[in-house]
Amino acid sequence: MSPPGTGSAASGPVIGLVGVVHVDDLERSLVARVVEAELRRRLPGHTFRWFTPVPPGARSRRIDPHADALGDWGEATVARLSALVDATVAVGPDIHDDPARCLWREGLRDDGVRFAAPWQILAGGLGPASGIPHAWAAVSVPVVPGPELAARIGDVAEGLLARGVARPGDAERLAAAGISVPVEIVGDPLVVVDRLFADDVLAERRAMLRLLDILPEGEYRVVGVDGVEALAEVVATVVAADARSVREVVVVDTDGGEAGRALVRSLAETLGRAVRRVPAAAGVQDAVAVLAGAADHVVADGAVRSVLDLYRVPPAPGTAVPDTPDDPIEVRRARIDRHFDDLAAALGRATGGGPDEAGARVARLQADLEAACRRAEEAERRLIHDRRVLAAAMRQRQAELERRARDAEASVAALLATRTFRWSARVRAVVGRIRRRTP
Repeated sequence: MSPPGTGSAASGPVIGLVGVVHVDDLERSLVARVVEAELRRRLPGHTFRWFTPVPPGARSRRIDPHADALGDWGEATVARLSALVDATVAVGPDIHDDPARCLWREGLRDDGVRFAAPWQILAGGLGPASGIPHAWAAVSVPVVPGPELAARIGDVAEGLLARGVARPGDAERLAAAGISVPVEIVGDPLVVVDRLFADDVLAERRAMLRLLDILPEGEYRVVGVDGVEALAEVVATVVAADARSVREVVVVDTDGGEAGRALVRSLAETLGRAVRRVPAAAGVQDAVAVLAGAADHVVADGAVRSVLDLYRVPPAPGTAVPDTPDDPIEVRRARIDRHFDDLAAALGRATGGGPDEAGARVARLQADLEAACRRAEEAERRLIHDRRVLAAAMRQRQAELERRARDAEASVAALLATRTFRWSARVRAVVGRIRRRTP
């Protein structure tokens, strides 16, 4: 077993999950939830703890998995984590050393590159000298690693418990950097995201979103974009689809940045009608509910397309979907399940197989309690959001009714003040007297 962290006979070994979960990015938020849920299901006697390579205080509106902020990278961080965990797992995107990508959308200060460049721990965990085993869980490598990162991966790659990458391009970029160790292409974890949210819960969320006027009453086309660089292409695709079949357009804000707002403005101007938007603050459950209930889609985000494939949402008529996986969704689900099975088995062996039976029961109860607390906190945040939106809608409706009442009163007053109305009143009075005198 690795050097002891907080794991004990009562709480079990501690697995440190490390990911960039401090940003309002739908893919990262969902992948984080899926990986944790799948490993918890397979390792009920283990304790899981989140870490994110950012300064203290950086949090996402879309997900807050109670992650510990690592702060600056160095020997002090390695020593602190070595005392807390028995193994580490890099979760989801991204392993890279591109400063331009590191600082996107976080809103960190200019010197935040040292915090926001997470490749040290994502690539190699705490390092061979720490004795803490490390694994990759469906990571992505968006750019060819530079020499320093490639050397880091080369030093630790042979000792990794699992080397799972999400897509073939990730393996190709590792090979281009001279990293020759074999990796496993496991696919997108989001193909099992339906295990997180029951269908009836998603239906209830859609009903609430319709009540809040975020979703239309009828069918809708969901649109998403991953970054402003794809904005023009997505707008052109939506216009082409709109020419074939007109539907209400709902934009799902996949990254919490400027791209979603810019897409809404551009579509509204181009289509000449209102476009709805599901903001990042609405939460991941609402985002999945909107995606699952769409009639069709125009989405340029590959990870979000996995969710759409899972819920059988087709592309909009006449639109081409690039980089669509050839394998059916069932095959992709089986592949990611095998990865989680192998990863859980490797973690179990590396951390001593877990606690005794009594400790496992305690750990499962503790994990269930923690999960219930997280769900309660999320429900409370969602309720606060719903109340705020509903109150704003009610105030707007009340203001509209008051305006109509004032307009009606003004119209009646203007009518009473006209010469025609005054003479009409006299004529009606005379006619009334004549009628009363007529036998």
